[in-house]
Amino acid sequence: MGMAQEWLCGRDASAAYMTGDFTEKGLTDDIEGFTGNQLIGIGEWVDFYKQNYKHIGYVSGKFYTNDGRPTKVLERINAKITEFNKQQEMDKLRASRPPCNIETDHKAGTRVWCTQESGGVLRNWVGVPRLMYRPGDSTLSCVCVQLSSLTEHEKRSSAIRSYPGCEPTSTSCQVPNSVNMDILLQAS
Repeated sequence: MGMAQEWLCGRDASAAYMTGDFTEKGLTDDIEGFTGNQLIGIGEWVDFYKQNYKHIGYVSGKFYTNDGRPTKVLERINAKITEFNKQQEMDKLRASRPPCNIETDHKAGTRVWCTQESGGVLRNWVGVPRLMYRPGDSTLSCVCVQLSSLTEHEKRSSAIRSYPGCEPTSTSCQVPNSVNMDILLQAS
């Protein structure tokens, strides 16, 4: 063939793109134990090849059947990638909207406050406590919000709102026991 990558022709060597092992042993399609980041990396290579090379077919084996249909293994890999992407989004949300510190006193009510380490998320801003409603979730969460980071949609919607009776820029709020959180949830 005379091509620099002829050792890849007619075989699936997906693992080598992430391991860097282009020896005979490393030229394998065994990626089921790969991390989410490694699978994303392989996906980026797939996208590169789709953009830069003419598609002439599939290599039948672990990921595709003889007639080019995805196998159960590929479906599991794709499900793992989907789950990894969801977790990445949740981690990103947690970093930008970390949980508040909460202290409950049966007489005084509940105190919510934000610090640079609230929710175990170290950052260079303090934020203000807000009630956050996530679609599909039946509960309100207390999160620390950096006011300058609120999107226009968040400012207009009721998904993130101030605690009743709390100053909009206060980093700490005392919520009396008389405040019914269930009513706040129904207003979402």
